[in-house]
Amino acid sequence: MDYDAIVLGASYAGLAAAGELAGRRVLLLDRKPIGTGQTSACATLVETMLAVDAGESLLQAHDAIQVHGLGHPISIDISKHPFGVFDHATFCACLRARSDAEFRQEDVRAVVGSGQGTEVVTNQGRYRAAVVIEARGWRGAPRSSRHDRSGYNLGIEAPLPIGARGLHLYIARKRWGAGYAWAFPAGEETRFGICWFDQVGKLEPQLNDFLAGLGLQPGQQRHGGYFPWRQRPTTHDGRYVVGDAAGQCLALLGEGIRPAIYFGTAAGRYVARVLNGTLAPDEGVLAYRRFAATHDAGFRLFRLLQRVLPALPPTILAPWLRCVNGEPLRSIALDHYARLFDVAALLGVPQEAPA
Repeated sequence: MDYDAIVLGASYAGLAAAGELAGRRVLLLDRKPIGTGQTSACATLVETMLAVDAGESLLQAHDAIQVHGLGHPISIDISKHPFGVFDHATFCACLRARSDAEFRQEDVRAVVGSGQGTEVVTNQGRYRAAVVIEARGWRGAPRSSRHDRSGYNLGIEAPLPIGARGLHLYIARKRWGAGYAWAFPAGEETRFGICWFDQVGKLEPQLNDFLAGLGLQPGQQRHGGYFPWRQRPTTHDGRYVVGDAAGQCLALLGEGIRPAIYFGTAAGRYVARVLNGTLAPDEGVLAYRRFAATHDAGFRLFRLLQRVLPALPPTILAPWLRCVNGEPLRSIALDHYARLFDVAALLGVPQEAPA
């Protein structure tokens, strides 16, 4: 069966790409139903959520981050660019509403050929398309081995029915090694998690230790997985690679949702130009690769921070963080962070001026 475009993966990046291809014959493939398979704390800038009409998925907005484990807690005011913790299924449904792509729940087994001859083989059929967008997360990344875990951090999270305020980060190198733990309130629950930098293994003992230190008992629900800290090819065999598959996730913080939407949207737009005939197929791939490369500096900065900050003793890290937290450095840093992957600007959505 022939399509104009096939999008592999129906999470944030894939849904964002499909949303830019409305009105064309597009096939959206994923091995799970849309809105299932949550793997993260599901938090991003509130302005990003509003830009993609996903405000109804917001569970709780936060205008401060509390950093623990460096002596006295350090409170960082992020009210200029607040973060929102959201419901994964509702957010995906909002992104899905922007697209009229045909969705099939099938497991992709192979992608053969490139350009006009690309064929996608699943457990249920074979499909051909002029363009293919790869958005299957880290499993879809071009790499030497399907078991290759290099360049990835690992996180695990457990939601508990506890209400709270503010985002909380916990640093305890002697207990958990290089990484950190978090508590992200989301309405009637709080999502407690922990991550390791560039390691593989089981994080369950560390998560239980973190919860025990807060006087909490672990529940039964768990989710998590690997997330990239370094970039991978953004094109492969004529295909557009977006989201975690391209390593488009910030090291240190592990923020991948906003980049996934941003680059998914960009890829969808280049594909639309190819389908409209304003770009040749090879020109579209090259244009997307060049666009992605213009953001390499931001990724490099956070790779550097992931290497340097965990190695600093608290006696140096705490004063550095307090210095950055002062004005005007805090506002400059927050503005720079928000502009790294400005979904609202990319979509042309006007932002309200701050009060």
